[in-house]
Amino acid sequence: MEEIRQVALAYYHNFSEDEKYEAYQAFREIDSNGDGTITIDEYEENFGTDHRSRFREVDTNGDGKLDFEEFITLYYLVNSGMVLCDGHGCKVNFLKGLYFTCVDCFSYSKTNTFDLCTSCYRYRNFLHNHTNFLDNHVLMRCKAAYLQDQLSLITSEAICWSDDQAGESESEASLEDFDLLDEQ
Repeated sequence: MEEIRQVALAYYHNFSEDEKYEAYQAFREIDSNGDGTITIDEYEENFGTDHRSRFREVDTNGDGKLDFEEFITLYYLVNSGMVLCDGHGCKVNFLKGLYFTCVDCFSYSKTNTFDLCTSCYRYRNFLHNHTNFLDNHVLMRCKAAYLQDQLSLITSEAICWSDDQAGESESEASLEDFDLLDEQ
C-alpha cells in the first residue's frame, strides 16, 4: 500500500491548482462534520459498508480516521479506476502490484477488463471465456512493443509517401526522434 500511497501523492503534487482544489472539495464533501478528518461513518455514508477493510488499508497511521494525505490515496484509487479481482472467493479489496489481465478483454473491450489476483489465477479460481492472460507488467511491455512496431510502420510508410511525392529520400526518420519510450 505504501507504493500506491507514494504514487497518489506524486500525482497530487503534480496536479494543476484546479485539480488540487477538486480533490480538496471531494475531501470536504465526505468530511461532513468539518473536523479535517474522515471517520469510518463518514466514509460509509459515501462508499457504503462493504469496504471497511479498504478504509483500514488507506488509514496508514491506524487512528480510525483519514486525514487529507491518506484521503489522497483513496481519491487516487477511486479516480484511477481501481482494479478489483474478478475471481471467485478471494478477499482482495483491490489489486496492488502485479496481477493478471485477460489479454483478449484488454485488447478488444472498450469498457471492461477481466483481472485476477495472483492467487485466483494460480489456482484457477475463476470462470471466464478466454484463456490468454498476462501479468500487468508483461502486458504493458507487450503493448509498448506493439506501439513501437506500429510507429515504425507508420514512419516507414510516411517516408515512402514522402519519397514518392518529393522524389527524394532525404527525409528519413528514426524511432528515437519520436521519443515515445524512455530507455531504462
